[in-house]
Amino acid sequence: MASKILLVEGESDLIAGAEQALVNEGYEPALAHRGDDGLAYARDEVFAVVLTGLRVRGVSGLDLVTQLHLEKPRLPIIVVTAVWDSEQAIEATRRGAFDYLPAPFDTRELLQIVRKAVACELSCRLPLLTAASGPSHFGLVGRSRAMNELFREIGKAGGNSIPVLIRGETGTGKELVAWAIHSHSARADHLFVPVNSAALPESLLESELFGYERGAFTGAQARRLGHFESAGKGTIFLDEIGDLSLSAQAKLLRVLQEEQIQRLGSSKIIPIEARVLSATHRDLETAVAEKRFRDDLFFRLNGMEIILLPLRERMEELHDLVTHFLRRSGLELNLAEPSIQSDAFDFLREQTWPGNIRQLKHVIHRALLEARNHPITLAHAEAAYNHPHNPHNPKPAGLKAMTIGSYMRGLVAGAQTGQIPHAHAQMIHDMDWELVTCALEATHGNKARAAHLLDITRNTIRAKLQAQG
Repeated sequence: MASKILLVEGESDLIAGAEQALVNEGYEPALAHRGDDGLAYARDEVFAVVLTGLRVRGVSGLDLVTQLHLEKPRLPIIVVTAVWDSEQAIEATRRGAFDYLPAPFDTRELLQIVRKAVACELSCRLPLLTAASGPSHFGLVGRSRAMNELFREIGKAGGNSIPVLIRGETGTGKELVAWAIHSHSARADHLFVPVNSAALPESLLESELFGYERGAFTGAQARRLGHFESAGKGTIFLDEIGDLSLSAQAKLLRVLQEEQIQRLGSSKIIPIEARVLSATHRDLETAVAEKRFRDDLFFRLNGMEIILLPLRERMEELHDLVTHFLRRSGLELNLAEPSIQSDAFDFLREQTWPGNIRQLKHVIHRALLEARNHPITLAHAEAAYNHPHNPHNPKPAGLKAMTIGSYMRGLVAGAQTGQIPHAHAQMIHDMDWELVTCALEATHGNKARAAHLLDITRNTIRAKLQAQG
């Protein structure tokens, strides 16, 4: 059955001129001569796509987009206009337009956008996983035995004031656990102060943690409280504690042992009342054995230990996590019914998630950003997972980390959204670099032998390595 396309005619003949091209392509166009008539048609009948101008009679094109998107958020609306106007393009997109096509344009360009819109509309009819409204505990999601055990550990930690060391890979939610412990403790009415230890330069460690007096050093214009003092009777959370230098570890240990600090530039002793929670993704036992982490500080911080499993070891939580992030990102992006197709969810389930839950969160957000008011498709999921600029997606080991089909679909998806303007050139570049990488691996990094294998010069190998940084 041919997909029905509603054309809402404007002051120019652009819309009417597209009618024959749509017929030739196998679509069934219906023409409305006024904006209000178009709204009525769209309400009464089922259309795959709506094409409208901006200057239409009865109701403006932008108002038509607003109203129709409100009533049918998954109906793609393409705005066609005789004049390019960046403000109008932004406004139309903000109000829910699927795409914005200014004249002059090629008929093939219009048909390409229509095909993409029809595909999106059809995808809404496939089985979906939607954003459920189930509860989450301080952002901690899951109902498995492992999560129930974690909740019990949080409850035990909240019932006392001993130091807690939270351990787990990057992206597993260590700060969320720290916040949950604080919120379930007697200190919940006081401040929770998170500190990224890895981001503290050695030269600023004391001033940041312990504070300083006016005139303590050049630029100290006024007294400033450090993180320990700011936390008061609350909780200070020292994240990435394993990244501290030995010198910084010694200063921290002294404070924990004496339970007091001195601001820089002051002789006054200030007692510390805050509870200390810490976290790391490092193997601290190995670091202690190798003299990179103090054993006395390790035992001081490790009054109680909570270990968070990586996502790949608790994939039974993926369904709940995906629906949770669909709901959260849907609210942030103002999407009425965020959802994901079953084959896209199956793709997510097949991944190893080296960036853990943080990576999953960003993949869902990026995929929804591309899908907008339509379900996340397999192509959206693959493109979001393999996106080269995702900071929470550790770079895969070349193209070997994905199938050729997965790579190609991600490339095409990027071309459709405009993120990859030169898809063929990108493919050539990626494949070329992959071939060089494989040759270097096979020759254990020997550039001369790798060049011989590929029948290229050693200078070419060097140039490619320099280009990759």
